[in-house]
Amino acid sequence: MELKLPTLEQQTQIIKILSSLDSKIELNRRINDNLTTTYYA
Repeated sequence: MELKLPTLEQQTQIIKILSSLDSKIELNRRINDNLTTTYYA
């Protein structure tokens, strides 16, 4: 079975997008934790 991989440039762009999404997810988790802590305080 042959797999066609994205070019290095495409891989770099994919990494940038996924890294940005990962950072946003982590920020939202911290915000949710903070809101939960504030709510139960």
